[in-house]
Formats: sequence, C-alpha cells, structure tokens
Amino acid sequence: MTVTQKHAISPAPVARGVARSGKRVASSKFKFTEASIRDLVFDPAKGDRQYHFDSLVRGLCIAVTATGKTFYSYKKVAGRPQRNRIGPWPEMTVIEARKQAEQTNTQIALGANPMFAKKLIREEMTLGQLYADYLEGWIKPQKKNVGSCATDFKRVPSDWHSRKLSTITRDDVLRLHSRIGREHPTAANRTIEMLRAAFNYVIDERKTWTAGNPASGITPFPETERERFLDGDELRRFLESLMQEPELWRDYFFLCLFAGQRRRNVQAMRWDEISLERASWTIPGYKSKNRKLIDVPLSNKALAILERRKQDATGEWVFPSPTSASGHIEEPKKVWKRILKRAKIRDLHLHDLRHTNASWQVIEGASLPVVGKTLGHLDSKTTQRYAHLNQAPGLESVNRACDAMLAAGGSSPVLLSDGK
Repeated sequence: MTVTQKHAISPAPVARGVARSGKRVASSKFKFTEASIRDLVFDPAKGDRQYHFDSLVRGLCIAVTATGKTFYSYKKVAGRPQRNRIGPWPEMTVIEARKQAEQTNTQIALGANPMFAKKLIREEMTLGQLYADYLEGWIKPQKKNVGSCATDFKRVPSDWHSRKLSTITRDDVLRLHSRIGREHPTAANRTIEMLRAAFNYVIDERKTWTAGNPASGITPFPETERERFLDGDELRRFLESLMQEPELWRDYFFLCLFAGQRRRNVQAMRWDEISLERASWTIPGYKSKNRKLIDVPLSNKALAILERRKQDATGEWVFPSPTSASGHIEEPKKVWKRILKRAKIRDLHLHDLRHTNASWQVIEGASLPVVGKTLGHLDSKTTQRYAHLNQAPGLESVNRACDAMLAAGGSSPVLLSDGK
C-alpha cells in the first residue's frame, strides 16, 4: 500500500484547494521520512500537484508534481496564506526541510515576513551591478583612473559578478586577498581597496546598502617600494630607442621623463595648464592623486618640447588623438613595449620614468623637500600656501638633472629642440 493509498485525501488547505493554474489540488498529512517521501507518486487525475503535510512540524509540506517533489512552508501571515519554497527533494533532506520550516515559523512568530525578505534578496544588487554603479557614479565623475579600477576588478573571480551583495562575506574577501597576495601582494591590496571603496560608495554616497562592508578592516600585505630607475648605459639605450619613435610618442615619453609626473597627467596635459613664460605646468586638483593642485616647474628641455609642439597646436590637448574618445592619447602600452624591446631593457615600468627623474635630482644634489615639490608630493615643510609661486629652486634642480641624464645617455640636447 502506497502513502497516497494509506492516507485519506482531504481538500487542500493551500489556496482553498485551487492551484495557481486554477486546477484542483489534493493533500494528505503524515509523518515525513525519506522512505515515505520517496514512495509518493504523482497522480495527474488528482490535479497539477498534490500537497502532503508533515505531522511533526506545523506548516511543512511537500508538493508532488509531474517534474518532481519540493518542500514548502505553509503559514498564514497577517491573516493571509503564504507558501514559502524551501527546496527540492532529495537534494534537501527531511531533517533539513524541518529545520528550515521551524526557522520560518519562528520568523513569522516574531513578526517578520519571509516573503518580503526573499523579495528584498531578489531585488538586491549584485557585485557586478555595484561595480558598474561605482564606476559610472563615482570614478568617472571624480575623474579618477578608470583603467586602474577596471584592472583591479578583473582580479575578482568572474562568478562573483552575479552574486548578491549579502552573499559576499568578510571570509570570502579575506580568502581572495590571500590568494592574490601569494604572488602579487601589491595587486591584492589594490583589489581589496577597490572593493572597499565600492561598498563605501553605496553605503555612504548612494545609501542603498546598510549591511556593512565585507572588505573593511583587512590588513594589507607589506609592500616594497619600487626603486627602479634608468642609469648609465641603460639610459643611453633607452634614449636612442626613444628617438626612433614618431614625434608624438617621442615627445610624450620625454615629457614623462623631464617633468617627472604621472603618465595619465601627461597624457591629459592641456595647453591652458601650461605657462611657458613662468616655465610652469599647473595640474588641477581633480587630476592629481592627492586631490591637491600641483604647480610643476618645467625644465628647459621640457619647455623646448612644449614650445615646438605649441607652434603646430590646433586644439586644447598637448598630445591630441583623433581616434580616442577623450581627444588625447590614451594607452601607450604597445609603444612602450616596442621601445624597451629595441633598447633591450627589462623590468621597466612607465612610472619608473618618474622615479628616474627623482633619482637624478637627488644624484645631482637636490634636497628631498625640493624633489618633493617638483614631483607634487605633499609635505608640511614644502606646501605652504604660496610655496608654488617660487619656482627657482625647482627649476634649477630639474634643469641640472635633465642635463645630467642626457649627458649620461650620450644624447645631444639639440635633438629635443629641432624635432629630428
């Protein structure tokens, strides 16, 4: 005798015996066991689905349809019947289903609405949506580095992109930080910083998330400051290789070297930021890393390049590009690789041109406060309100360093002034 034969069928309490399809359903009540659930057989003559209720846990039932068996919790909430899906059998056992049903009963007794909670989860933002919102709502309007942000997000596992924010725990982020950090500690730190900033954005700015930040309070890996710079024969080979590039890229890399500024600031250099008379380049605060205005002293070599480019300038950008959306050059990676391959130089980053500028200033006797001023570093001793108006110490330092670099590299300064 089967379970359905053993237990009498009574009118289904679910929706008064009518399924959502409008067809009648059948139900029975008995003590759930794995064996009794396995013996349940779908009978199409009794409707689209048959509900069977557990005699031990109030409200726990299992729906038997042509496609399978699924546990539900059936309770009245605020006087209205509510059926909450628990999970399919046999993936979920009877014991697990009872625990879930008891938890639902407790939530309802305390005044909660499980259906409302599930709706919030369905409508909850995914990590991919969070990143897109952060990118469009914060990174781009703040004119921050979109490329770096995208690189950091690429290190996040792709299966995280579709995960709801509430499913991403602090332990998940700690494991991600540890996994990346085994080989790339600096990249691991940047990735966690990006995640922390993105969560803080929807918490503090958008106020669309209140469940906390799983990326906060994670101790970063120790980072070793990179000290790579061009010296001696290596500098000579670099300059010789650079002189074989088209004028636009040659001038760009020379400006990175002679001005000592970050590559993206040089890429987005505008003519209205340049004062050839004062030998100064004013980088607005929204473009700088520390969000402070930087007044960069321009060496004679940098001025020579800018004066020559100014003669043929037709737009706002010092390094224009007709193919980029921004209007200025964007990605020098391919050109940079070509230069290094020709010069037979390994392990040199574009940012190391900035280190090279600073290193040669120090080699030529410049004080650290003066070097900090030329590079735009914040320092209480060198960042008084009007300190940027006095360019003499900085100009002397960068001119001396640029002359020394060219001499060490065996390149004639005339090559920089006539464009050949």
